[in-house]
Amino acid sequence: MDKIYLNLEKINFSKRANSLLYTIGMMVFSFSSVLLLLVVTRVLGKSEAGIFSIGWAICQQMLTIGLFGTRNVQVSDIDDTYRFSDFFSLKVISILMMLIGSLIYSFLLHLTIFEIKVSFLLSVLMSSEAFADVFAGYFQKNNKIGIVGLSYIIRVLMYDLLFIISLFVFHSVTLSISIAICISYLWLLVFDFSLIRRKEIIFCLDVNGIKSVISSSIAICVSAFLTNYIVNIPKNSIALYLDNTMQTYYNILAMPSFIISLFASVIIVPMYTDIAFLAYKDIKKFVKKIIKIQGLLAILTATFFVLGEFIGIPIINFLYGVNVDLYRLEFGILIVSGGFSSLATFYVYLITVFSKSKVLFWVYGLVSILSTICGNYFVQKFNLFGATLIYFGSIFSISLLLLIFMVSIIRKSNQGRK
Repeated sequence: MDKIYLNLEKINFSKRANSLLYTIGMMVFSFSSVLLLLVVTRVLGKSEAGIFSIGWAICQQMLTIGLFGTRNVQVSDIDDTYRFSDFFSLKVISILMMLIGSLIYSFLLHLTIFEIKVSFLLSVLMSSEAFADVFAGYFQKNNKIGIVGLSYIIRVLMYDLLFIISLFVFHSVTLSISIAICISYLWLLVFDFSLIRRKEIIFCLDVNGIKSVISSSIAICVSAFLTNYIVNIPKNSIALYLDNTMQTYYNILAMPSFIISLFASVIIVPMYTDIAFLAYKDIKKFVKKIIKIQGLLAILTATFFVLGEFIGIPIINFLYGVNVDLYRLEFGILIVSGGFSSLATFYVYLITVFSKSKVLFWVYGLVSILSTICGNYFVQKFNLFGATLIYFGSIFSISLLLLIFMVSIIRKSNQGRK
């Protein structure tokens, strides 16, 4: 086994191979949720798929606590201010908070025992993604992002495959999720954890180090949590005022929006370390890079929109065995929302680079309060269309406010250097 690890350590992927492997890995992860919902819908029906959807919404909300915004800090730490053990120790704490939060959130939504069980198990599965994130940050910072992609490809494909087989054989969503959890954690232990352990001290409880990481990442964590909270406002309102079938429809229609965000992360995340260097060394090249990335995101969103409107609806109808022809407008709005969501995520990173993340509290706090107030009214008044409107309005407002703050921060930074 040591020989295998030694060979893996010696592998030096080219820049092209690194990008390709990471892209494939993130694409596999992106399509995982689409595939799982598709299979649950086909095998167990729309009602149970609705339960799976609300469970998935909760686990994604809690994942933001598990991630705790450390990846941005980890990959932009060009001065090695923090140790890997600081990030890992915080991750253990944040995952415990994530799992406890999952139960509390489920009870607040007045879910049934079965729905709570599904949402908790999905949160446990996503906790493995939180650990994968801290391992990925280590490899990325050490220019081995290809290893990250390779790990994601094998791990996610394995647990997806076994989830699907189990669901077809046993018709039990809870058993299938449990099997996926075991596979995901086993792979992380054997591959990612074991590779890093050969180079780094994994766990060392340094309270001051953990406090320092928390201080740098708390605003990112809060903004990510509130983003997912805003994403879930329509879903929670649907759960209160509509039925599980409408929940399924909304989640199916929202899938392309989610995929755009993940595709965008594939494009942007590998650039994070380079962007951080440019921000401190060459502000003109930094601005050009920002404009280029925004253009790429606009093209990506436009491509998804055109493909979605022409072939997306028929494909969804065929794959999921539903008829969403009446919801073309909602579908288009959600796709555009995915583009703005990607922009917002990018702006958050840029603001973090300049250590101005406190503005995130104001932006996300304000929008989440307004969305909470309006959410139930829009869904009661306009049903599924209201759900898409509240999501679009929230994400657009966040993107606009972050852009205004970002431009102001860059201008002040540029003036300070003259």
